Amino acid sequence: RLEILRTLTRKTPLHPTEVSLEVVANHSACDGLSGADLASLVREAAVAALREAILVPTAVAGKASSAGASSAVLDFKRSDPANILITQAHFETAFGKIAPSVSKVDRGNYQRLRTKFGLAN
Repeated sequence: RLEILRTLTRKTPLHPTEVSLEVVANHSACDGLSGADLASLVREAAVAALREAILVPTAVAGKASSAGASSAVLDFKRSDPANILITQAHFETAFGKIAPSVSKVDRGNYQRLRTKFGLAN
């Protein structure tokens, strides 16, 4: 899983100190996730980061409107897309939104077939 996550996040802006792909890969919610499911996890984490960047400055700008337009503009500049980084918290949010695409029953069936045909892990 870790290598798959590294590949999937190669061009993804991860926070350098606030995210650990090792922790994500070993999270219990990753059990049974396929490569496509892990790709969904990364996308959901990115959406969570984007949502946070949009909603937090909007709320701050709303409060700052009484202070004047210039402070609102400064708050929006902080949410520059180039500055949006995915953190561990965004992955935690993403875990709540995805589920394995292959059921435990199906995984068991596939494992029995692998064993039957000598292709066991």
